Amino acid sequence: MGRVLIVGGGLVALALSVILARYRVPATILTRDPARPHNSAGNSSGGFAWLPPGLDLLDWLGLAEGFVRQGSWRSGHELWSGGRRRLVLPYARPDTPHGQALDLPEHQAEALLEAAALATGLVEIRRGHAPAALLSWDGEAGLRVRGPEGEYEIAADYAVACGPEGAVLRDWLGIPVEIDDLGVDALAADLETTEDQPLGRSRLVLDCVRPHAFFPFAARRIRFLTSVNPGEKVGFSVAPQRMAVLVRALRPDIAVRRVLWSHPARQRALHSRRFRRGRWLLAGEAANTIDAAGGAHQQFGLMGAWRLGWRLALAAQGHARGSALLDDYDREQRATTEAVRRGAFPDLPDLGLRSRASVAVRTLVLGIADRLPFLARRLAEATALESRTLPMAGSADRPYDGPWRMPGRIGPWRGGARLPAAAFAGVPPGNAEIGLRHLILPVGQCDPAQEASLARALRDRLQVPGIAVDAGADAPWRVRGGPPALALIRPDRRVVALYSV
Repeated sequence: MGRVLIVGGGLVALALSVILARYRVPATILTRDPARPHNSAGNSSGGFAWLPPGLDLLDWLGLAEGFVRQGSWRSGHELWSGGRRRLVLPYARPDTPHGQALDLPEHQAEALLEAAALATGLVEIRRGHAPAALLSWDGEAGLRVRGPEGEYEIAADYAVACGPEGAVLRDWLGIPVEIDDLGVDALAADLETTEDQPLGRSRLVLDCVRPHAFFPFAARRIRFLTSVNPGEKVGFSVAPQRMAVLVRALRPDIAVRRVLWSHPARQRALHSRRFRRGRWLLAGEAANTIDAAGGAHQQFGLMGAWRLGWRLALAAQGHARGSALLDDYDREQRATTEAVRRGAFPDLPDLGLRSRASVAVRTLVLGIADRLPFLARRLAEATALESRTLPMAGSADRPYDGPWRMPGRIGPWRGGARLPAAAFAGVPPGNAEIGLRHLILPVGQCDPAQEASLARALRDRLQVPGIAVDAGADAPWRVRGGPPALALIRPDRRVVALYSV
């Protein structure tokens, strides 16, 4: 059984280690942070929202219950303009059973993931260890490490660069990056308030002078984001006293007790152009860094870790298609990166139109959408990155030739897309052995004999571990009125392809 080296700590690294442990693949995490996740002085808050796809990952890992006990639910974004709420964008989407986001301070999420990783007995975490140099070893990923007791060498079958430490490795590997600079400065701060604030929704204020947003994420804790106008001094504006004055001017109903954390941030994104080089792979902030994105980059990183995890586990186990599967990860990450670069994540500059005429038009449109719930849902779906389809043509886990047709779409089912929400009840989680494999699920008109014959043919040609799952005639995800059909589903809840008789 191969071992995986993960360089860099944080949510993405810990989540990846737990995914690998589900496949019985051991991992070693190296992080330069000498301290475990904690909140010793109450000054480190770090708000983070687990969006619905992230909750799907927690479900798959069997960890959702512990997170829910410590977090609070948020149902959507309130969009405000002219001193009034104009529209509520819900989190409910057709490709997840979760209609809400879970707010949880980042240090608590890290502590929960670390506890889950260590409980597997397959994850080792070395704190205070930082990469010193890459090593060229045949058939392994080698690294010289600088630890508390000096330098040493370590090797693994595969290695993943995550987090800020991983960004250094990306440069050492010679992987180029592309930078999208929007030319706008922003401020971010975590605030402690004197009174509890409603936790159910965030508020995004679409102001042409100073667009800003408030994200309550725990009792008496709010994350505040705002743009910096031309001529303002970022360093002065980020000072705690100045930040408190600014918040009081924008939200007189919020009394700030203290500023827990604040920093200026440039509205820019840095994206790797490749995500694999030999036995090294990139994930998390080493792959994509989206500054001032309100935690969007962490969500993006977690979904990437899920896509990578099952592939990396098969490769570390010596699977014949392991290298090809990792090449697929590289290709799919490029596709999702392009989706981000095309504006999949709405950020602060997009909310702050400078033209009052444009603001008036947008306010009218939002008012119409508020009266038409289906339009509000479509707007929410349009900004959801994980709802986009990924390229599946040529994928190493996709059978092609056989006694079937391969339609691109059957009702709500699409090749390359996430599962329809109703189908999540029919697929087992990753803490069950069956949930670690590719699943063959009936999705068309019920015909047990034809479905069984099609499933056998598909399983015989499938080059990754897979299993057929039964579904009753009344399964809510079936599309009735068409031919019998099957969906091939990855462990990360993506549909590889559809097959019909």
